Amino acid sequence: MVTILAGTWVVITPWFLGGQTWWAQALGLVVGVIALAAAVSVRENRPVLIRFPIFWLGLFFLGYVACQSFNPWLAATPVQPGAYVWSLAFPPHVAWLPAGVRADYGEDNTWREWVNWAGPWMLGCAWWAAVRRRRAAAWLWRLAFLNGVAIALVSLGYIYFPTKKILWFYVEPGQEIWLNIGWAHHIYIGAFTYTNAAAGFLYLCLAAGLALTFHARERARAVGRDSGLSWVILVGCGVVMAGIVISGSRGGLLFGGFLLVASVIRMAWETLREQGWSLLHFLPGLGLLAAVILAAGSLLISVKPVSVERLGQNLLDSNGRLDLWKSTVLMIKDRPWLGFGGGSYRYVSPFYFRKLGLFPDPDTLGGLQYRANHAHSDGLQFTMEYGVLGAGILLLMLLYWVGRVGGLARWLGAKGWMVVLGLGATVVHSLVDFPFYNEAVLTLFTLLLISVVKMAELNRSMEEGR
Repeated sequence: MVTILAGTWVVITPWFLGGQTWWAQALGLVVGVIALAAAVSVRENRPVLIRFPIFWLGLFFLGYVACQSFNPWLAATPVQPGAYVWSLAFPPHVAWLPAGVRADYGEDNTWREWVNWAGPWMLGCAWWAAVRRRRAAAWLWRLAFLNGVAIALVSLGYIYFPTKKILWFYVEPGQEIWLNIGWAHHIYIGAFTYTNAAAGFLYLCLAAGLALTFHARERARAVGRDSGLSWVILVGCGVVMAGIVISGSRGGLLFGGFLLVASVIRMAWETLREQGWSLLHFLPGLGLLAAVILAAGSLLISVKPVSVERLGQNLLDSNGRLDLWKSTVLMIKDRPWLGFGGGSYRYVSPFYFRKLGLFPDPDTLGGLQYRANHAHSDGLQFTMEYGVLGAGILLLMLLYWVGRVGGLARWLGAKGWMVVLGLGATVVHSLVDFPFYNEAVLTLFTLLLISVVKMAELNRSMEEGR
């Protein structure tokens, strides 16, 4: 049941407006609760969960965020719908405890951030405790990969059947306002309304597809013949890469291209090791890589001038990222240890923008021409919202996984390393964007990480059992 729930939710989440809505996060919490309850209902799963450090670290972190929620230091009330200006009040709170923000749940507040973290954590813990077979990892990879292909195909459909509606039938609340003021070039990637989040999801799907390619090659070597499945999967990887390119995400293009090049290098190395040097042996792989890049590039240049413009922008200067980071560092200095509270960035940042003279516009309500819901750097925003103490817990969890993967490097194999490279790309991407604030990306990242570690552990157990 846990495997079915995890796989189903991985497929469904990105179709709920990219997993960015409050109701997608709430459904993720429900799925996580059901999955965790199903996992612990089996007696032999309980010791596995109790010995899982991420269970205890995550529990402590969720308790930390819950304390912020119960102890609000800031109450934000919108002055005018859609204007991103709030009337701020400062309720009495316990200053030496973690404190958060009380605001509209649909906009963002500390409770919503708690829900966003709790769902993937519960689902991940359930998956860790319940999975016993290597085939579960491959099954999850297949679902993620096929989902990525579907999202990319829908995105291609937008090009040939233009629409201002998500999936041709839905207008997101507020989206009609954007279109009326001239944002008609807004790009959708599947049901994602934020293209960078879509690209982050798609290159994880691409990593899963490339892992399946190596899985198919391993099976072909085991039986002594190649069914051609690996080449079929690679064509699907090309479709996913086309979706990444259409998104116009510079990080997506960089990391997706990196994964493709890494896979070709690995295939060439395997060919040299097994069959000796021959250019003919890896010409098909190089040819396919060239074809994917040329096809995606031609498609991009011919039908997505907006994406070309985005890709041509300087990564650091576009969207004022440097200014966002500068202001976020100043916020961290003002509340370094306990932070401002989960979900507080959008309410606190305008004060710092005005203080630093960033994005001024005297003709708008609030005096700003631009504001941001996120700092475009998860590391900085985690530290700003949860403080050094809360962000330190998240860092400990990441370091735990780095150590676990490093200790299992011998048993990862080519397919495992492709998934690890995709996960590493997400971590690097989070330094200049906010993939971990997206339910779809966070859920897929969590399950792929656990699946690859589980697979490597089972590989080690099988080898040591011989």
